[in-house]
Amino acid sequence: MVTIALPPDLEKTITERERRNGTTPELLVLETLQQEYGQEVTPAPQAGTLADLLGDYIGCLDSGEVIPGGARMSENIGEEQTMAARKKPLSRVKYMAVGVVLALFLFVLYGCAKYILEGELFNAACSGDTKKVEFLVKIGVDVNCVQEDLNSTPLIGAAYGGHTDTVVVLLRDHPNLKQVGREGTALQIAIDHNYPDIVRLLKAAGATD
Repeated sequence: MVTIALPPDLEKTITERERRNGTTPELLVLETLQQEYGQEVTPAPQAGTLADLLGDYIGCLDSGEVIPGGARMSENIGEEQTMAARKKPLSRVKYMAVGVVLALFLFVLYGCAKYILEGELFNAACSGDTKKVEFLVKIGVDVNCVQEDLNSTPLIGAAYGGHTDTVVVLLRDHPNLKQVGREGTALQIAIDHNYPDIVRLLKAAGATD
């Protein structure tokens, strides 16, 4: 069933014309349909309401009256529908604005968390805190994160400090062996600082001079 809600101004116009011409909303609508489409609109037998008269044409029309035997029609239905239509776009804009703000907040929060965790991984690798390195790698912190001031990765930091166990943990996650820090790659640093175990591990992982 189709429901047509009349705006307040149109509803008022129909009511005034109804009173002035001594007719009913039903007959006004039927007359308008005849004039507009040039066809005879015949009321159904025993049709006592606007919905009954026009059911086969346009469904149910909210005319602003209570017609016995028909649907209950609110006197201010046109105004209510108009106000509701005006409020809906505002609600959508409000929800969209909240969504954008929330997305930006989560993006900034993710960036801050990523930056902090990558810094923690690098510092733990440099200090040989193998358990912390293992934990951070396990939760997904990137082993190839680069500290911009040193252009170094956690692997380079671990190799520089001679932390063999930490190097073992980092190699499990297939880090970039070709990253060049201030003093060279992890392998070059291990060779220069005479860390034979780390040299062996790096070469076994595919590092070359």
